[in-house]
Amino acid sequence: MRILLIQSLTKNFRPIFPIGLARIASLIQDKHQIKIFDPNIEQNIRGTLLQILVDFKPDVVGISLRSIDSVTYLAREYFYTDFVRLIRFIRMTKPNLKIVVGGGGFSLFAQEIMQENPEIDIGVFLEGEETFAELLDHFDDCRQVKGLFIRNNSEIFFTGNRNFLDFEKLPFPAYKLFQIEKYPSKDGAIGIESKRGCALKCAYCPYPFLNGQNVRIRSAAAVVDEIEFLVSTYDLKKFSFIDSVFNIPVEHSINICQEILKRELNVRWSGWINEKAFDEEYARLAVSAGCVNLPFSTDGFSDKSLQLLGKNFRNKDILKTVEIAKKIDGINISYNFFLNPPGTSLKTFFQMFLFLIKSKWILGRKMKGFKSFLFNRIRIEPHTKIRDRAIKEDLIKSDTNLLTPMFYSHPSTRVLEIIFDLVSWPLDLWSKFRRFMKFGIKRREMGGTQETLMTRSRIKSQ
Repeated sequence: MRILLIQSLTKNFRPIFPIGLARIASLIQDKHQIKIFDPNIEQNIRGTLLQILVDFKPDVVGISLRSIDSVTYLAREYFYTDFVRLIRFIRMTKPNLKIVVGGGGFSLFAQEIMQENPEIDIGVFLEGEETFAELLDHFDDCRQVKGLFIRNNSEIFFTGNRNFLDFEKLPFPAYKLFQIEKYPSKDGAIGIESKRGCALKCAYCPYPFLNGQNVRIRSAAAVVDEIEFLVSTYDLKKFSFIDSVFNIPVEHSINICQEILKRELNVRWSGWINEKAFDEEYARLAVSAGCVNLPFSTDGFSDKSLQLLGKNFRNKDILKTVEIAKKIDGINISYNFFLNPPGTSLKTFFQMFLFLIKSKWILGRKMKGFKSFLFNRIRIEPHTKIRDRAIKEDLIKSDTNLLTPMFYSHPSTRVLEIIFDLVSWPLDLWSKFRRFMKFGIKRREMGGTQETLMTRSRIKSQ
């Protein structure tokens, strides 16, 4: 079969290499003809896609809906609208084409998205590599394949859950099918998966639902084999470990650093770091292996907030990171905080603010300006404890459709958000404008009237 794989549009954001699609392609490339379309690296999205649909004549289109929105409050973007435009455009252009949708964004809202979008024939739930490959092998009788939402006229049928796959047995992503040179940039890096699953229990995070709570690791040798392949084949030098947390289990992270040093790879990389598993010895090893940035998902500052957020560390562990960083050259660190998480008080908020001033004073150039401190609000997502708390505090209802972004706000200190909004709204507009000028202005959206789209489709099909 001819399979067209499409990454969903994340407008006004730097293009991110579609690692999920590349892994899916690696399992089906020997049996099927594959074409890749990523609107995030195209200047004329609609025109290019139309040409592919006409010339390639795919039998199946597989779309990865990676994210519903940017999950940020400041300068936020909503990606779901462009996804809907995309599938409607495909359906109008090729009415009989089978449309299959998967990805993390889809899986979080699988039932809602299937119900709202009759254009979707099949939805792939949770990990899609083996599921999609098996679907293509049994397309005429796909009900026997676990992990699918199947549309049958007006009914939607779920074939049942399937076990999480053996991550280490997956082959390398099919990099050769992608225009990989269009992704790395001054601000970007190619993502590397060293593990799947997360044993942490952060109250706001859907990763344990999407990837399971059992951590499935790839051997350090296999991880660095992939890095070395990208270095030697594409001359890439910059990478980002896209695990939910890179240094848990810490032994696995250490083994990867040691393997990079053993092979004398001249690479730069970053990865999310957990404060509890961070010490001076680890920091020195990471920097010697090429680590250039250590972002901490601190989220809260007081012990009460950290506890309610389900974090496995406390305030003393946050303070420790500054003491460690000031001893080590060649390191950049950053902190991500929620503005008003559960357990916040005016006192703890100002304590956090003083911490930021003090840490910047101590670390100086090891913290890059305002980018070292990122403030966000908690995006309420399904299958999380923060959703349960928001319902209990009457911020949302049990039947609230979270496809429209909703953000948690601790009731007793909501005044902080009001003040922040008043101060930051010019920055919000400026951030959106800068992103548009940098990434969005080169791309044309999937927009256009229905009449125009249908007219073009008829002309091309004649």
